[in-house]
Amino acid sequence: MSPILRLAIRLLVIIVVVGFVIQPYNWYCLLTQSCRPFFLSYYMPKSEGKKDFEVEFSTSTYKENLQFFAEEAVIITPTNRKHVATFHIKNLSKKMMVLRPKLIVEPKEVEKYIVRYQCPCLQQYKLKGLEEKTMVMEFEIDKKFETDDYQLFKQIIEHPVKIQLKI
Repeated sequence: MSPILRLAIRLLVIIVVVGFVIQPYNWYCLLTQSCRPFFLSYYMPKSEGKKDFEVEFSTSTYKENLQFFAEEAVIITPTNRKHVATFHIKNLSKKMMVLRPKLIVEPKEVEKYIVRYQCPCLQQYKLKGLEEKTMVMEFEIDKKFETDDYQLFKQIIEHPVKIQLKI
């Protein structure tokens, strides 16, 4: 067997093994919430979209004694650009609270184009009395959004996408 073919087979075996190892690791991370999943697509270079549009962040809570807000209210972005949205939450009471934020995207049709690498909605948070935490949402909006539903994309350029975390 030629050395080039042998090297190619070894590389293929390494890629396949790494692929099979990453998936169970990601499932474990999502279930236990003790680690951060590893997404290969996060590290792949991508071309950005042509037009910018607004994404608004907001928060709401039905619980008393809870302070919850987004660090940035609005970002302007093209498609395929990675962003990090930071949310702060503070328990103002002396009792422990268990929270799980819910993600709401308006218009609803845009949600399928949001690629979430990390989202507070995938985790449950325990806040002790007077404790404060920072939640991070890493995401990008898929470039298919520009081509799949051009009417919706045109509407979004005029009116922003609204991402809300609700507790």
